[in-house]
Amino acid sequence: MDIVIEAAVEAAGELLSAGIDAVVDKAVKHKSEYKSEYRRKHTMAIKSLIINPGSTSTKIGVFEDENLLFEETLRHSTEEISKYDTIFEQKDFRKKIITDLLAEKNCDLKSFNVIVGRGGLLKPIPSGTYAVTDDLLEDLKVGVQGQHASNLGGILAREIGDEIGVPSYIVDPVVVDELMPIARYSGLEEIPRGSIFHALNQKAVAKRYAKEAGKPYESLRLVVAHMRTARL
Repeated sequence: MDIVIEAAVEAAGELLSAGIDAVVDKAVKHKSEYKSEYRRKHTMAIKSLIINPGSTSTKIGVFEDENLLFEETLRHSTEEISKYDTIFEQKDFRKKIITDLLAEKNCDLKSFNVIVGRGGLLKPIPSGTYAVTDDLLEDLKVGVQGQHASNLGGILAREIGDEIGVPSYIVDPVVVDELMPIARYSGLEEIPRGSIFHALNQKAVAKRYAKEAGKPYESLRLVVAHMRTARL
């Protein structure tokens, strides 16, 4: 508010000495400065915890808006994983190592505004960001298209989010299905080709290129290759 008062006083003085044009210029200048100051004071960054469970690791990243604060890859030995009969039974083990790491980093769990997990083997869905609803959570638990560590992404996000009272989401799960009809041909009419791939990474890389090229993602025709040494 002080900057508004200063602008009014200066404008009144200039009205007498320099005429109306100077007043208008000064008012425009201070309006811009006031808006910048207001945004700086009242715009709060969104702090997010990102969870990416893999077969032998759990990767996490902590962001404020798009700024990475830190990331960590937590490795799991075969002996640790083999203790559990199902993927879902690993939930508490993985959750503890995540919360322990955050404590080591002096990162308050309650400081997060949103929790995001890697999407797993759900029913086929279009690309996008999805809230971890009760139905989606149940599909991840039972593994409607199979069991994989990525199923734990949404499960962990929902549990942690519920504990601290913030929303939980998954983004571009491995079952994203936007195949053209011709891409469903498999060579056998009775067995159409399905869509299970690393949609999250491939779309992120394509969107990064679109941003760097200054072109709309939807207008591009790209070939994106996702290469790694392990399955999925």
